[in-house]
Amino acid sequence: MDPSLAKGVKNQLLREICSKVNTTIDDIVKYSSKSNLKNSGRNEWPQHVNNIIKIIGQFSLATSSMGSKRKPTLLLYLFEDKDRSFNTWEERCVSSELLQISINPFFSKVTQAGFNISEHAIQRIFERAVPHNNPITSNEIVHVFLNELRFAPVISAYWFWLISQEIINTTSKNIDIIIPSVNGLFLGQITVQKINRCEIRTFVPVESLSMAQRQSRDLIMIFAENFENTEIAFLIMSVLNQVQIKSDLKDDFIHASEVLRAGLSK
Repeated sequence: MDPSLAKGVKNQLLREICSKVNTTIDDIVKYSSKSNLKNSGRNEWPQHVNNIIKIIGQFSLATSSMGSKRKPTLLLYLFEDKDRSFNTWEERCVSSELLQISINPFFSKVTQAGFNISEHAIQRIFERAVPHNNPITSNEIVHVFLNELRFAPVISAYWFWLISQEIINTTSKNIDIIIPSVNGLFLGQITVQKINRCEIRTFVPVESLSMAQRQSRDLIMIFAENFENTEIAFLIMSVLNQVQIKSDLKDDFIHASEVLRAGLSK
């Protein structure tokens, strides 16, 4: 897509995210009050989960029902309900957050988690992943964006797991990261002083990768596809220490990451 068109599409997407997220949070609060969610029993819980997921709609990054039958928990990966903040590079960005809702007893909490993606990276998605300049609908814009971010929750969590296990050297100022996407690769960093988000800075399409880089990306995609719909996307920092992952899969991920970062930095 032409850069000028991609910029306009990016701005339209950002307006929709802001409007939808604000409306979604309000709708969840209204639903919780109207349905008396606070005093609900476990028999009503499955219907509450379905209704809340419907409220969120297409802007849900990931969902997971956890806990026990007696104390169930719903975890939701969403975008932050606030104006766009700045990342470490002083670029405007959109950030993810984690919403937790439980009953018996009732509990709700919002936690900063996962990643942020710069406006620059968002524009690059449309420039490099949309091969035409034809008009696209609002739903298509959202689909393109969220489809590329499909693996961001689980791979962000995995980067934090590698840090928590001291597998990655954190003595340097920043840790370069890569996150595979459906049609390419996101490049970014984790700031060691913060270690609270994977900061996505740009997007590179598959056709711009060398054969070795594509093979390395494929290794990481195996991990992403195996774990994208599991609870690992919601396991952050201290909880990550409890996760057991096959050592060969871990080694493949690290090796592939190093090859990709080396090749893309040339």
